[in-house]
Parts: sequence; C-alpha cells; structure tokens
Amino acid sequence: GSWGRRAVEFELGGENKARTLDWFIAGNVFKEDGWRDHSTSDVKQLFSKLGWQNDTTDIDFSAMLADTFLEGTQALPLSMFGNRRQAYTYPDHIGSNLAMFNLKGSHFLNDDTLVAGNVYYRRNRIGGFNSNAEGVDPGQSQNVSTTTDQDGFGGSLQLTLLGDLAGHKNQFTLGASADIGRTNFTSDSYTADLVGRRTVTRPGLDPVAGVRLKANNDYYGLYATDTFSVTERLHLTASGRYNVAKVRLDGFSTSEDDGENPLVGHHIYRRFNPAVGVNYTVSDSLGVYGGYNEGMRAATPVELSCADPDRPCALPNAFAGDPPLNKVVAKTFEGGFRGRIGANLRWNAAAYRTENNDDIQFIAANSAATLGYFQNVGKTLRQGFELGLQGDYERLHFSANYGFVDATYQTPFEANSPANSSADEDTGRIVVAKGARIPGIARQTLKLRLAYDVTPRWRVGSNVLLADGQYARGDENNKDEHGKVPGYAVVHLDTSYRLNDSWKVFAKVNNVFDARYSTFGIVGENILGRGGNGGDPVVEQFRSPAAPRAAWVGITWEMDRKPSGRSSAPDND
Repeated sequence: GSWGRRAVEFELGGENKARTLDWFIAGNVFKEDGWRDHSTSDVKQLFSKLGWQNDTTDIDFSAMLADTFLEGTQALPLSMFGNRRQAYTYPDHIGSNLAMFNLKGSHFLNDDTLVAGNVYYRRNRIGGFNSNAEGVDPGQSQNVSTTTDQDGFGGSLQLTLLGDLAGHKNQFTLGASADIGRTNFTSDSYTADLVGRRTVTRPGLDPVAGVRLKANNDYYGLYATDTFSVTERLHLTASGRYNVAKVRLDGFSTSEDDGENPLVGHHIYRRFNPAVGVNYTVSDSLGVYGGYNEGMRAATPVELSCADPDRPCALPNAFAGDPPLNKVVAKTFEGGFRGRIGANLRWNAAAYRTENNDDIQFIAANSAATLGYFQNVGKTLRQGFELGLQGDYERLHFSANYGFVDATYQTPFEANSPANSSADEDTGRIVVAKGARIPGIARQTLKLRLAYDVTPRWRVGSNVLLADGQYARGDENNKDEHGKVPGYAVVHLDTSYRLNDSWKVFAKVNNVFDARYSTFGIVGENILGRGGNGGDPVVEQFRSPAAPRAAWVGITWEMDRKPSGRSSAPDND
C-alpha cells in the first residue's frame, strides 16, 4: 500500500500429544519507504517457543531474534510546514540486532505447592548516526556516530502456596529476582558542513568529541504477595517488594574545549514498595475494585551521566561525570467499577492518582534544544479517570473509551529554556510554578470504534480518535507565546471479507479526511531561517507532523482453521 509498504506476517503452532510437546513460531518482515523524506523502515522479527508438560511440570523455552534499521526525521518548525514531508536535516538512523532466550518452568510439589522460575539472556547491538545542525556556516555542524553493546541476563524463582487459610481460599507467593545488565557505549562526533539539509562529515579529521563508557546495572528484588478470599465475592490482596538497584559507571569523555574528563560513579538505590488491593463482586453484573501501591525507579546511566547544568550534553552523544540523581518514587491510588447492562452491553469506570516524588526531567540548555541535562524536579502529579462502554447488538459492534488526565508539576523549580519567549533574556531561565501542566500529555482523549457485519462474511468498521491539545517541550511554565500544540480528530476506515474458512481479504484507510495535525511539539531555534532559506535563526515552535491519508490492502490465509476458532487477522486490520 501507501509509502511503498510491504509486509508479510506468519504464525504456526501445534502439539505432539504422545510426547506432550507443543510448539509455536511467528515472524514478520516489514519494509516501508516512509511518508516523509529519509524515513525508511526495515524490520525483521522471529519468535519461537517449544514446550513440554505433564500433570505436574511445565517447561517452555523461547527464542526471539530481531534485525531492524530505521531512519528518523525530526520535528519541523512551523515555518516549514508548507512541505510537511521534508526532513529538517539528515541523515539520522539507527540499526539494532537483538537475540533473546528464555527458559521458564513450573512444578507442583503437591496439590497446594507450586515452584516456578525462569532464566534469560538478552544480547543487543545498536548502531546509530545523528546529524546535529548547529548553524549554516561551514564547520558549525556535527555528525555523531554511536555504538551500544548490551548484554543482559537474570532470572527469578518463586514459591506459591495454594492451600486454604482459616477455612478460606488463599494464595501466597514468595519470590526473588535478579536482572543484570552490562553496556559498552561509544560515541564520536565529527565536524560537518550543512549542504542543503544534509550534514556532510569533513573527511580526514579526528573526532572533535567522544565518549567511552561502561555501565553495569544490577537490579535485585525480594517480593511476596497474598490474596485472601474473605467470601466467594470479596478478595483482599497485600504485597510488598524490596528493590536494590546498583548502577556503576566507568569511562571518560573528550572534547576540544574541555579535554578528557572521567566518567565514574557508583550509585545504589534501595526501597521497600508496598501494595494493597480489594476486589468485590457485588453481583453477576457489577464489580468494584480499589488499591494503593508504591513503586521505585532508579536513575538510568544516561540520566546519571548528564545531570550537571554547567555541562549539558547532546543526548545520547556525550556524557559527563555529574552529580547523583535521586530515585523516583511513585505512590498510586486507583479504584473503579465494571459491569454489564443486559447480555450485550459492558461498561467500566476508573479513577487514579499518581504522585511522583523526585521526578526526573530533561531540561533544555540552549535555544536550539540540542543540549540539555537531567534534574530532579520535585513532585509531579498525574490524576484522572477513564470511562469505557462496549456492546454487541446483532450485526453492530461498538466501543467508546474516554480518558482525562491532569498532569502537573507540584514543586516550583527553575529550568533553562532559552527558546521560550517568557525566558529571562540574560540567563534563558524560566520559572515553573506549582500547578503548571507537564508538556507532551493531552488532557483529554476519546477513542471510538464502530463495526457492522454487512453479511456474515463482510465487515466494515471505523475508528475515530480525538485528542486535546498539549504544551510543547520547553514550555514547562506554559507561558510561551507560541501556545499549545493543537488537538486533533482523525478518522480511520477498515473492511474485511472472508472468502471461505481459510482465506480473508482486508483493506484499511487511515486519516480518511487527510487531517493535518501534529503529535508532539518543542520550542527551539530554527537555524535554517524562516522558510528554510538559510537566513537568521528564528525562535519558533517545532512540531512532529502526523501522517497524511494512506491506504493498504492485504490477504490472510489460515491453514486448518476450525470454524469456531479465532482469526489470526482481526477484523479491524
């Protein structure tokens, strides 16, 4: 279909009952030229699983392989939206080779005691190339080449007791886990000239900056959870997890201005995270649930290596030995209802409130938004509710899901955002007040789905997505003169026709009315000048344009399909 897209997907599965073996394999090949210039995609993925089981034991071994190459395009300044397909600058691409293997098993020691565990190994090799256009004059730009070699391994072991407690049904689980990561990161920055929109590396020159970094990530956990059935309708759950995260950095960075600087650090994060929950079935058509939980996120090596306001970095291209960051602690309350009205109508309603303590934010440090650093910004709050309705009436099938989220900063702080029109002219700083909205999060979203079976074999359907406006990154104080990235409404159509029990054809059209909208925004300096003519840099809002109208067609073949079985190609393809 559109943009030169071509794709093949397959899945096969089976079993050998005599040997109690089962197997499954799935894969896909996806290639696309992309709707914007220099935005090709090439994805190859393969997953396989082999299982063996008897009355007391179940063992599965799975393997996943992936080979991808993706070209990326940046957000465009609004003055260049006359041609939304163009790339701001190029080349930018990333390639990845992944192999992951996982062995898991479970065994019943007796009717009420289950032991389960898994071990895994994950290997990922990533190569990237980034164009960093800093100016139109010769030698002002840079091209950055990066490599990331990651090896991860670990596993978990847990014991589950299923016996009754005090005459009531009860399930208790005790376990431990370990996840170990080893990463080698290299980065080299070269002087480049901007030729049109392309950054061209100057030949024969040594790198002007570089990074050599080894990062060790060790994460350990001890956890327990218990679900106690007070009655057949009322169930209580309590759990806790003690986490230990260790992050060790060792390496150095070099630059023409600062010379060689060490990249070293040893950071340890520890915390016990509790959770409680209740689930009550009022009747066959109404259920109520609620709970509270806490979670911890350790700062990542990228964040820890770029946390000094006096030494901002061009992520992910340069790191520095910087101050430590605090762990992020999230505290969440949630609750809701779900039920039925008659046999064909289902509904759900939920509300939540998550408070992040010592949240981590990336702060821009120059007007082009190419440099920045991470910092803890105190408390942030995300609270809201979700409503859902789904139904089936003879040939008609529909669903509606509405979400409201109020995402705000709860601790005042100062940030660098020189491109923000409200920033201090001398320092480029902005003051973010308590209650300011967090950029990049739409306050309201509505998703609608309607499908109709014209005949038992032919279905037509439509998806509609509506999203509220959002503040651009760099406008954390919500005062930039360029305002929000506008909200949007987009309509998709799809149809499928089953020729027989084995063959089905389908087609879809996305963005039927060719709506022109954007999904992300950032304030920055357009070095190419208004209209891309190479004039004086202009501070303006950059946006990521969404894809225009496009259409695809396909065909699905299901071998040995049972008439009552599930189709591997859903009707809303």
